[in-house]
Amino acid sequence: KNSGYTSDVNKESGEKMLTSLLRTFILFIIIVIALRIMGKRQIGQLQPYEIVVALMIADLASQPMEDNSVPLMNGIIPILALVLAQIILSFIILKSSVFRRFLSGKSSVVIRKGKIDEKCLRDEMYTVDDLTEALRLQGYTDISEINQARIETNGELSVVPFSRAVPVVREDMGID
Repeated sequence: KNSGYTSDVNKESGEKMLTSLLRTFILFIIIVIALRIMGKRQIGQLQPYEIVVALMIADLASQPMEDNSVPLMNGIIPILALVLAQIILSFIILKSSVFRRFLSGKSSVVIRKGKIDEKCLRDEMYTVDDLTEALRLQGYTDISEINQARIETNGELSVVPFSRAVPVVREDMGID
């Protein structure tokens, strides 16, 4: 009799595993589709509200994946609602510069004419070490070569060097 009980438990365990696997695949497909609908950005290019949406989607998907007693629709419907909210926000941001500035922020000039704006760095919670590292990664070792550097709304550093610091290219020398 015990062997019959063991096979029933194994069968039930196998069915739960198969159900979990199927639910995971369904949620994976829905999340991939949702992220494709939301736009083609890399993680580093996401605005703060987009990161929040992505984190919330991950959390919503994890609940029905971990617990088979949670209905699959309890994960799918909120995910679709978040995607819809993100699409609506993106549309409003396209149409309203005031709303865009409120939700996404604005870029900050941290270097002007070769001088670091330390107050702006403090406001952005960006250290001089962070700034110099970002400059080195873009090939600039001397701050005096930088006409302007901005921390963009996605956290990336944009650099505009003085014309004297721009590297020479073949075209400048008349070489094909």
